[in-house]
Amino acid sequence: MIPTHALVDVKIQSPDSAASWRFFHGSNKNKRESIQVAGNFLSPELRLWLDSYRRNIYRLGGFSSTRLSSNSAVCVEFEKAVSSFRFMAVLTAVYLLVYVIYATMLYWQYPVFAGYVPQLPAWPVRLVFVAIALAVYPLLQGLTKPPVNVPNYSLRVAQAQQQAFRSALIANGVAWLGLPLFLLCGNRLDFYLLLLIGAIYHYDFYPRLSTWESILQAAPETPQVQAAVPRRSMQVSLALLGGLSLASYAGNPNDFRIRQQDCVDDKGNPVECHSSGSHGGGSGSSYRGNGGSDSHSSTRRGGFGFFGGSHSSFGG
Repeated sequence: MIPTHALVDVKIQSPDSAASWRFFHGSNKNKRESIQVAGNFLSPELRLWLDSYRRNIYRLGGFSSTRLSSNSAVCVEFEKAVSSFRFMAVLTAVYLLVYVIYATMLYWQYPVFAGYVPQLPAWPVRLVFVAIALAVYPLLQGLTKPPVNVPNYSLRVAQAQQQAFRSALIANGVAWLGLPLFLLCGNRLDFYLLLLIGAIYHYDFYPRLSTWESILQAAPETPQVQAAVPRRSMQVSLALLGGLSLASYAGNPNDFRIRQQDCVDDKGNPVECHSSGSHGGGSGSSYRGNGGSDSHSSTRRGGFGFFGGSHSSFGG
């Protein structure tokens, strides 16, 4: 069931010089997901067909087989999980060495070793230990499933690593049950039976690269919300007033023009309009309306009308 486009082949030589192939999924370190085809069991025609398939079929187009980089996230996390199983395997090897030394000492001390508790019924105790060893199989199956409903990437990877460590611990722990059973009943076959079951669990639940590929699928990134740049109310008001003034000017330009006939003296006679000095960066022209000498005098600044005066102190 290994995807064809994910295969990486390694050609090996058998003792009789007949070529054989071993296909790995993604990386040649992924020993649990590999297919080995021995050339000894193939006719020359089938060997040619297999070599043609290896060269021409699964390397086509966008499905070209490429090894994963050793420093990629998938391989790094996969190697961490593998190291957990290797560490437990080393502990099991040390445990096996301790058993050999201890069994040798018992052989020297006892002509026939019947266990430290010979009054216990051997078969019920043996069945209890075997039942415990078989009962952990569903638990190991559950630990191989990727974490679900964990949107956080780091938390999902950490939980998967914990599951891998627990799988290695439980699989090798089954093998470690053999020594207590041997000390209780005195039968060495009990030790080797549980050691065999633990070795099968260790091999069967060894980390798979495809599992880590599914675990490390990036969660959809949350779009970043950019904070709006705060604007001062004075700048907003100036922008609004400028827009209104431009709109009004486009509608009737004469409203923003100082007409010559609007400039009169105190007696009501038309005179030349004189520009007043600039104030606050703005300039304007004063005029009096036709209402006489007591008519209200106003100043238009910078095209904003009398509203410009309220902002002239801020730079116009």
